[in-house]
This record gives sequence, structure tokens and C-alpha cells, in this order.
Amino acid sequence: MMKNVYLFFILLIPVPSFSQVFLNPSFEINTAGSDQINLTNPAFNGMMSNTVAFGSYGDMDIITSTTWCASGHLSAWYVALTGSGTDAFSMQLSAPLVAGNSYTISFWDRGCWSYSPPVEIGLSTVNNAFGTSIYVAPLPTQGSWVQRTFTFVAPNNGQFVTVQLTAGGLGDWTHVDDFSFVTAAAPPVANFTASNTNICPNTCINFTDASTGTPTSWSWTFQGATPATSTSQNPTNICYSTPGTYSVSLTATNANGSNTMNQTTYITVNPFPTVTATSSGTITCTNTSVTLTGTSAGNTMVWNGGSLVNAPNPATVTAAGTYTCTATSPAGCTATQTVTVTSNTTPPVVTAASSGNLTCTTTSVTLTGTSAGNTMVWNGGSLVNAVNPATVSAAGTYTCTATDATNGCTATATVTVTMTGTLPTVTTAASGTITCTNPSVTLTGTSAGNTMVWNGGSLVNAANPATVTAAGTYTCTATDPSTGCQNTSTVTVTSNTTPPVVTAAGNNINCITPTATLTGTSAGNTMVWNGGTLVNAANPATVSAAGTYTCTATNPANGCTSTATVVVTSNTTPPTVTASSSGNISCTNPSATLTGVSAGSTMAWNGGSLVNAPNPATVTAAGTYTVTAVDNTNGCTNTATITITANTTPPTLTVPPATDTITCANSDVALTSSSTTPGVTYSWTGPSVISGSTTANAIVNAGGTYTCTVTNPANGCTTTQTVSVVSNVNPPVATASGGTTINYGSSVSLTATGGGTYAWSPSSGLSCTTCASPVASPTVTTQYCVTATDAIGCTDSACTIVEVDITCGTFGYPNAFSPNGDGLNDVFRARINPGCITDYHLVVYDRWGEMVFESFDYREGWDGTFKGEALDNAVFVYYATAKLSTTGEKLERKGNVSLIR
Repeated sequence: MMKNVYLFFILLIPVPSFSQVFLNPSFEINTAGSDQINLTNPAFNGMMSNTVAFGSYGDMDIITSTTWCASGHLSAWYVALTGSGTDAFSMQLSAPLVAGNSYTISFWDRGCWSYSPPVEIGLSTVNNAFGTSIYVAPLPTQGSWVQRTFTFVAPNNGQFVTVQLTAGGLGDWTHVDDFSFVTAAAPPVANFTASNTNICPNTCINFTDASTGTPTSWSWTFQGATPATSTSQNPTNICYSTPGTYSVSLTATNANGSNTMNQTTYITVNPFPTVTATSSGTITCTNTSVTLTGTSAGNTMVWNGGSLVNAPNPATVTAAGTYTCTATSPAGCTATQTVTVTSNTTPPVVTAASSGNLTCTTTSVTLTGTSAGNTMVWNGGSLVNAVNPATVSAAGTYTCTATDATNGCTATATVTVTMTGTLPTVTTAASGTITCTNPSVTLTGTSAGNTMVWNGGSLVNAANPATVTAAGTYTCTATDPSTGCQNTSTVTVTSNTTPPVVTAAGNNINCITPTATLTGTSAGNTMVWNGGTLVNAANPATVSAAGTYTCTATNPANGCTSTATVVVTSNTTPPTVTASSSGNISCTNPSATLTGVSAGSTMAWNGGSLVNAPNPATVTAAGTYTVTAVDNTNGCTNTATITITANTTPPTLTVPPATDTITCANSDVALTSSSTTPGVTYSWTGPSVISGSTTANAIVNAGGTYTCTVTNPANGCTTTQTVSVVSNVNPPVATASGGTTINYGSSVSLTATGGGTYAWSPSSGLSCTTCASPVASPTVTTQYCVTATDAIGCTDSACTIVEVDITCGTFGYPNAFSPNGDGLNDVFRARINPGCITDYHLVVYDRWGEMVFESFDYREGWDGTFKGEALDNAVFVYYATAKLSTTGEKLERKGNVSLIR
């Protein structure tokens, strides 16, 4: 569209800080002598006083009533805007707004064409920038001025009210005039806090009003709580009994109105944990302790009762009693379960008796224990765990032990067996053997204080001592005169008159046998040895020197003798032996091999735990060890020693508990360790060690148990400790709803749930991007997505689609596009209902009037190229025609479009 250049003025009248007027009739003084002042004319801003134009399009004008759609609102002059989202002007307020306070703006707008874009109002902290959108007007009415009045809460301490046409909208003139700005009588802004939002059942909490704007009354609603409502400013003792998540709503009211804050899933009531408690049995004499075990998945447990004070689970007790297991959930909620431990340590009752005592005629008695239902054994004298009843034949004290089969407890009873009338002790001897030179032998009996007689051979109750002249067996009977108890002993008298036969033998001398034993053999005869240092030495005789030795045998019965000789040799040279080891003992070398070397010898090791250990030998303790070599030929020995040292001291290690928890906002946890042992190396293992696995300090990003191991390179010894990392990751579940089909220029409310804070995208067409329920006013079908973030930084996303239905009479183009390949607004094409359009034709010209694009298909758009080359950023003119298939009406569209890369 080509237009003439006009000039107009905007003059601001100073007003009180609570009210200010812009673009009123007083500013419209045409001192420039023209009917239009264009944005590119420096006179534009010069005539605007506190109102300043900015933007990139260059086609915003102050226009008189003689051009473009007739007169202004109250007088001849008004502001005409084109170029959606590019041309804008700002109005400087006399004082900055206060963020959070309410204000009202009123203005008039008019559409010059049926496809004129709507007006968008912003609030900015700096001049020449649009700032934050606070209002989007409905589509202007073609040819008629319409007043727009709205109240808003200032999003910032802005001082500049800005005006532009909505970006991406339709593409022709929209007129604005007569802005007024006043401070609205503001209702309060509801807000509140709670003393605790994460609690256990049957917990009462307090709420504190944090509303601004001086409310005078309050209305609270507490979902799932008792009481469920309150009109107090700061309600106390609001109690929750049932697990779940609950919303809290506060409506704050003053003379100017009400405002409501509704916090969904604001209060979390965590359930009590479920806990069971068991014991391993009953305390008995054989089972002196019982293990108490609590079960509560995912919770910590401790035991109390008796001597237990917050004892870790499982716990061990040695006394009967009632014990309580307390389970605590990660949210701090607790539950208890008790278990009773009983004790059965009563000893059995046992008695012991004997069938009598021992006498000379009663040689054994029976011992009997009595203990109903229990096992019994006897000990004492020759009895070792003898089965009850037991038989004994010796006097003494005997013990019966009874064992209770149900509890293993024992008890004892004793009985003493005496002996009445002890058998006398009697020994006998003969004075010799009957020989030819010794024809009689004297038999002697010995039994102190008792009478004795001999029988046997020709002896009949012969007095003691008795003499016999014949070989035979003779018996001496001793009688105790006080008890009559008797005992006997026998002796055999032999007769030998045969001369002796003698043989002599002896071994040689070496280191195994350093002496030689000389043995003479002559059955029944006496023998003596002579030779070397021996002079009538008894047989057998021992000698330590080589030589010739003679054995003389004498028949004691007749005094006859015979001799025999033996020659003894000597070999006592010791072997040569050395000792060595494989090294000393450490953690990486827990044993040492000891090796002895001695040719032709057998070797064995002693020392420490070694007792005649075979060579080579293995030892695991420090000490001095001796190897003994034995010459295999002569048995001579020699020794060698070696000393083994040990270094197995483990390094020190300190691993403090983790000071942080895995959350969505904090995915890494630092683990630390230290050792006072110099030169150690570190190793971390666990579910997810992401760095520092071989250093003292590691970074992990998953919950679980982590193990730190330090190793002392000097001896290979290690020490380990574990540390637990808690993970608290429970992402929210986001929902986005409200998506529907709307007519072009309409709005719809969107709703997000599942988080504490929200972030919507894209921002185009939204009344806000961080609230739970923004109003969406898109001009094209748009998918809106929201990211919900909970209190611990976990996020989730959801999307909903708002489809824009373009009616048959709608036919327009955007005022800008960006062919940068990002898939958004890359092509300049018509926004139409294709079922209603025929005979479509579009042409695009550059600023010099050269056609750069032409199309006869509404589906074909311009991608910002000409003759295969991408064009630079610039403003282009388009002209399009089409026909309505329903009525045959010819449609015509023309305007400007900005190419932005």
C-alpha cells in the first residue's frame, strides 16, 4: 500500500499521579502544515511530547480526519498503526507503577479494514521497548470507534505504557485515540503460608495470611481437614487425619473486591508406615539370646524395651520382656509393633540313691537317679556320662546330672558309696630256685596285721614262712582277724640244673644311636658284660665307644656259666645345612616359604606353629624358624635358623555420612574420606560413581550404599567403610487441559495441574506464561505445552492444542515471517478457509517495485528467496485477490510484510 505523508501532534496534559490522559484533542495541533507525520519523519517524536514512537516498520502515522477511514474519535487527529508486532509507541507516565497494584486503562480503537489486527497494550521499565503484555483487545470494528477499558495488576515497576498491533495477526491499518490511565481501587491479592505442608496423619498445623492490599475479611477452605473452613485471618489447629494430598483456598476481601488463591496439592499427609515385629524364639538354658526382627519396607527401624534404647534392627536380647519396634518413614511418620519374649530357665528336680554300700561279700552296687521326664547320666570314679541306672564296684562320691529336654537346663544330685571290710593286701615271694647247689627254697608272705598260711605241693595250711624242696605253685592266704575278709597271692618255684646257652648281639654307634646296646640272651640265666670300660656290667649293657665286648651267662640254679662276644663300630659325622626364605610377611604376601638345603639329608622345620614340618615349609606369622637336617646314612643332625618379619597393619580410614540427598534439583552428591596413613590409594564402588572413583572424594548421582577402600602400598593392607546415599526423586505428573477449537479472535482458558510452579510455551497469544490458568488468544492453531515443577525441583510436561477456525469471510496474511529453518513461521502464506476460496492470486514486490514472488495456489507460500537466492531482512509489499465460492464475492488484500532472519 502506498500512502502520502501526513503530520500530527500528541500533547500530554499534566494530571495528578492517580490519573493521566494521552492523545486527547489538545495535542492535535497541525503546526507542521501537513495532514500526516510518518514514523520516518523526525517531526513525529518531536510533536508527541511524552509519547515516543519506536519500531522497525516505518509506517506508523499521526493522521488527520481527511485521510484513511474518516474522522478521529473526538477531533480531527488520531494515530494509525500498521505492520503487526513491529510499529509501536510508548506513553511515559508521570510516576512508575507499583508491581502488584491494580490500575485501569481506557482507549478507543477502530478498524480501517475487515482484517485490521487487534491492539496489544504493554508495560515497560524502559522507553523504546514493548515490555510485558498486559492486555490484548478484541478485533477492532471496521469503520466504528469502540472504547476498550480494562483493569490489570502491574507485573513490574514500569513507567511506560506501550501500544502495538499483535504479532502474527492480520495485516492492515488499526486506529487508536484518547488514552486515559487511572489508579484503580484495588482489591487485595490473596496469599498465605502454612507452618508445615508435609505432615503425618493426626497432625494439626497453622496458616498465616500473607495477602497484600489490606484485606478486611478472609474465607478459608481446607480440603480434607478439621475444621474444613475458617474466617479467621490466621487459622490455627487445622488438623489432618487421612493420608493424601489436599488443596487450600483463601479468599481475601476488602471494600474494593475479593481475590482468591487456591493452592492445589498444597498439603501432603504422609501415611503411617506398616511394621511387623517377630522374635526368633524363647530364652532357655541352651538358647540364651533371642533375635528381634522388624519388617517395614523402605523405612528405618529401632528397638526399645528392657536394656534396648533405639537399638538398630535386628536386635538381640537376653532377658524376657516386652519390646517395641518403631518404624520411621522418610517423611518422618512413625508406627510401632510390640513383641513379647518369654524365658524358660527352670532347672529340673533330681534325686540320687544307691542300692547299698560295698562289703567283702557285696562287690557292686546300683546307682539310681530320679527326674521325671528328663535324661540322666552318672559321673564319678570310673563312670563317664554313664546311663542311669549305673553299677559301681568301688567306693566314692558319684554325681547324677539331669537335663530338661524342653529348655536344656540341668541339675545334679550326689550319692556316696562306702566300703565295709576292706580286702587285705597280700604279697608273696620265694627265696630262689631249686638247683643242685640250692636244694630248698623259702616262701615268704607279707600282709600287715593279718594271719597267713601256705598251701600247695606238700604244704597244707603251713605256717608262714614255709620251706619247699620241689618245684610248683604255692598259695598264701591272708585273713583279717577283725572282719574275716581274705585275700590270696601265689608264687611259683622252679627247678633248673641245666647249663646255660648264651648268645651276644649289639648295634653299631652313629648319631641316631649314639650308644650301642649289648644284649646277651640266655633263657633264665644271669648275664654280665666285660670289655672296654665294662666290668661285670648288668645285661643288657650300654657302651659309647667302639670295641670288642664279652657277655658271661650264669645259670642261677647250678652256677654254670657260658660266654659270647660282639664287635661295635662308630660313625658320627654331622651333615651341612643352610636355610633361606621367599620373603617377609605382608597383606599382599600373607605367607613365606622356608627352604632348607642339605645334600643327602632329610629336613624338618620347627618354630612358631611349625612342629617337624616338611621342607620346604610355609609360615604365616613372624618369628625365628629352625631347620634340622638328618643325614640319611648315619642319622647325624645339624641346624640352621632364619628370622621372618611381618607388616600387616591396616591403614586408617574415616568416611563421614553423606550430607546431601539425591533430588531432581540436586542430582549429584559428594562423598568424602580421609586416612592418616601416608601414601594410601583410594577406591570408591557403588551404584553410580560418576567421578573421583580413585580419589579420597567421589561424586555420585544415585541412591544406595557406597564402599570406600584404602590400600597401603607399603604392605598391601586395606581398610573399607560404607556410606549410604538417600535418593528422593518422585517427579510430578503434569496435565494440560482447555485445548479446543475457537473462532479467530476468540480466547480460551487453559489449565495446568501437577506442580507448584508452571512455565508455558510458546508465549504467543498467552495472557501469562507462569500461571496455572492462562488465557490463550492465538491467531493460528497452536500447541501449548506446560512444564510443571514441584517443591524439590522435579519436572513433568504436558501439552494441549488450541485450534483456530478461520471463517469463510476471513482472508489475511501475517505482517512478518522468519525463514530460518526452525519450523516456525518459515513461509509467508495466506490464512484462509480453503473450502471457501477460488481464483486465488498472490504477488509480492520489493521496495523498488520488482516482483519477487507470485502464486496461484493458496497452499504455496513464499520462502523469502528470489531467483534461488535468499533475500536480506527488508519490508515487502503484497497484493492478493480471491473469490468466495459461496457468494462469488471478490476479496482483495494488500499490505506490508517484514522478512526477518
